[in-house]
Amino acid sequence: MSNPSVPNAQDLRSAFDQPLGYVVVCPADVGGTSHRYSPLLAEQVDEAGSRLVTLPHGISRTVAAALPGLWYTLHLPSTLMDLVAMRAPLLKAAHEVNNGHHILLLPIDVFEQRYVDGFLQGSHRTLVVCPDELLEEASARSEPMGFALPVTGYGSLTDENLTAQWEAVHRHFIPGIEPLGQNLALTRRLDLAPTLLPHRRLARQMGWTADQAEPPSGHGTDGPVSRAVLGQAVLATVARMEDEGTLPDLDDHFERTMAEEPRRLRFPLMLALPGVAPAYSRTVYSGPVRARMHAADTQDEPHDVWSVTMHERSDRQVERCAIEFAATHHAVATSGLGLMMPDVPAQGFIALSELERHFTLTRTESPATVRKLLTRLNEATSSLWSEDTIELIKRASRLTVFSNFPLGLLTMPGDTSPLAARLPITYRPLLPLARTIQHEINTRSSVNLSGSVRVLIAECIPASDHVGQLSRLGWSVAMETMQPAGDALKVDTVEIDTVDALRRAVIEHAPEFLVISAHGSFNGNVAGLVIGDRVCVGLGLGPAHAPPVVLLSACHVAPRGAGAVTVTDLLLREGALAVLGTQVPVDVRRNAVLTGRFFANVAAELKGPGRHATLLDLWHHVQGTNAVNDIFTGSQSLRDWSDSISASGVSVLEDFMMNRSVGRLRGPHVYQNTEDVLGEIADDMGMGTKVRNWFRRPGYTPESLFYLFAGRPDRIRLAHAGGGRLASPVRGARYRPAMTSSDHLLDLIRSTPEIDLLLRTSFGFDIGRKYHGEGLRLASDAPLEPIAGESAGGAYFLCAEEGGRRPVVFASSEGEGGLIANDLADALEIIIGLEWRDCLGFSGGGDLEVMQVSAQHLERYLARGNPEITEERAQVAAALSLRVVPVADLVIRLWEAASRTEPDYVVTTEDGEPYDPPFGEYSEPRHSGWR
Repeated sequence: MSNPSVPNAQDLRSAFDQPLGYVVVCPADVGGTSHRYSPLLAEQVDEAGSRLVTLPHGISRTVAAALPGLWYTLHLPSTLMDLVAMRAPLLKAAHEVNNGHHILLLPIDVFEQRYVDGFLQGSHRTLVVCPDELLEEASARSEPMGFALPVTGYGSLTDENLTAQWEAVHRHFIPGIEPLGQNLALTRRLDLAPTLLPHRRLARQMGWTADQAEPPSGHGTDGPVSRAVLGQAVLATVARMEDEGTLPDLDDHFERTMAEEPRRLRFPLMLALPGVAPAYSRTVYSGPVRARMHAADTQDEPHDVWSVTMHERSDRQVERCAIEFAATHHAVATSGLGLMMPDVPAQGFIALSELERHFTLTRTESPATVRKLLTRLNEATSSLWSEDTIELIKRASRLTVFSNFPLGLLTMPGDTSPLAARLPITYRPLLPLARTIQHEINTRSSVNLSGSVRVLIAECIPASDHVGQLSRLGWSVAMETMQPAGDALKVDTVEIDTVDALRRAVIEHAPEFLVISAHGSFNGNVAGLVIGDRVCVGLGLGPAHAPPVVLLSACHVAPRGAGAVTVTDLLLREGALAVLGTQVPVDVRRNAVLTGRFFANVAAELKGPGRHATLLDLWHHVQGTNAVNDIFTGSQSLRDWSDSISASGVSVLEDFMMNRSVGRLRGPHVYQNTEDVLGEIADDMGMGTKVRNWFRRPGYTPESLFYLFAGRPDRIRLAHAGGGRLASPVRGARYRPAMTSSDHLLDLIRSTPEIDLLLRTSFGFDIGRKYHGEGLRLASDAPLEPIAGESAGGAYFLCAEEGGRRPVVFASSEGEGGLIANDLADALEIIIGLEWRDCLGFSGGGDLEVMQVSAQHLERYLARGNPEITEERAQVAAALSLRVVPVADLVIRLWEAASRTEPDYVVTTEDGEPYDPPFGEYSEPRHSGWR
């Protein structure tokens, strides 16, 4: 007889699909919670007003009272998967999803069924936490709401109760499954929590000892950051070995794999960077209030430590606790790491303001002045860089910055280009801080873009305006760039003269992308859009109608130097998931080129699987590869030279993109790398000195890096429609390099973890196994360059270049080997498109007709064993700009290459023993035949 308390398999699947839902209750505001919030202040905050809110970031004392409850829930499970043992590959894959704690923050006077039903729909109602003085009322209000555990007051927020509640959640939701064990304790040092808590949660899953889970609190090789990075490296190693099925052979193979993983280790990183601009404080706070803030800044305060009374501390400490919570919540949600940084120095904001003001005050920016102001900005903020910060950023796959300061404009020590060129960055503003907390715990689902995506271009600049004419011309050029997208993008353009007209257009078209083309207005402490005869900061789109993505094609709508209230930030509050804006005035024509390239790349991803999993990844690619545009548009001399014919017989731009730059541009040095490659082209033309002088006088401005994405572009996933690959759709934009050289293909694989994983697991091409081919050579004594291996011990090699191509040879662990393709691109098309080794093995001694029959049987077996093989082939092909070639054609190519193994491509051992030919003698499996 079955146990009725044990859920069946279907119930378990449903249970694991739902997050756990928590409510943290705080006191009601004075006068109730229903008052209307406005981001714009009619007058400065005086002494009386400053007692109700912390300074300078602004979190009300009533909301701050929720901090102990918020921190406590962060130590509870976020999903039922936290309660059971998970395989390492799944833990590693969690970097690309968001399993954030589902927390509803409510004042006690609105802790009502309707709000809980709306927010926690589809969640397991788990626990309510509140201050002790609200315990009785919260318990009464929650009774009909069906929470699994009783309401918990702050007086019960202890390690012992935390352990008991983990166990109670397990018993309530999945009683028939063995618990994981190794309970969490509350984090003592909140300033270290963004690093430590994700590491401790990982240690719990991995079964590590207490000292591995809780490293010392100092710096250096054994501090929290180094230990947490080591933990991520161990996870990556174990995940890779589990994928390869090599865990039983741990000792030797683990050491080799562990030595390889740190070189390619990447994980999501969160940085919290407090601080407000002095200009903001002067605008918002009265003189006496600013004096009190300054006095508090000079006081020596202890470290942030866990306490149920943390909300009663000084403004500075309360704000740090809140910012640390936001960063930690995000780090835990992505299974990444985070770091709390020092406050931005006042001089940093002042230097930033001078930089932004230069663009505003001059009709055309001076590249030399911009370089000087960027150098001054780096000098003013040099104190922000620590060894831990640099170490983490070097390992980051993407960066989420909780700050009012554009960290991406700074150049990290050792780099030559600003940080925005190194890796994808998105920003979460910290003003006001209460909104930051609410925005962070609102774990809105990811948006998956697929099929046909709607784009609405709202043109708000009158056609009679000169800039309006240029804007329309720019959009027409951009539309031509997007034409190869076909039906992947449905683009509509509307003329807008009022905010009401904009709202109506958004409701009518319901776009996924809203592009607002308008004049920007930055006056005083407000940065908005000019629509009709009004300057608009809030657009009133509302959560029901705000598109997921808003692109503001307007000047200085996201300035940071003066701490302005910006339309960029307010659109996030209105419900947009991600907003792209500019810090400074930008050229309307260059903006159109950049935006056109952006949408061309979006269309390419929608038409077929590609390189970019999220919108943030795609934007970083577009932004980073626009360096050559920034350089060529720096002066008329450079523009003219870009169209001239290089020594290769094509334009300088084409030579750069299609030939010379391939595999040579690195994010941390992309502008210097671009200059170097262009300088070499100029040398070949006898113009090296002249062109290099143009780089400096008059020079160029890295305008692309003054765009910033705010919100959650990393949550907008580019779901691929399948059905083939769009044939070179973005080459019309002129700035996407061809992906044909062997080095570039290998670089792409290394820098695209999901493609690396597919090649390893589904196609037996593992660039981490190069050691399998050590010591082998060709019979001609020509060297072989090992590039990859496979789990059975075989190895792939590149031969010396012949006619601009490097042939590919394979040597198996059983002693067969030979030529398989004329270059790596051809080889990879064979590797992903054909069961090529068995096709050679069952070839009847090299009979093409036998190979064609064998290939068809092998395809049938493969489809049964891996139903997703077609999609996986398409994904790898699109990411590497390869073709999905019919099987029959691949068989012919493989047969032709293998037939040329003798005499030039015979593989030999170190002792000169030749490998057997690649063709097998059998026509079908010996014992069972083809079934």
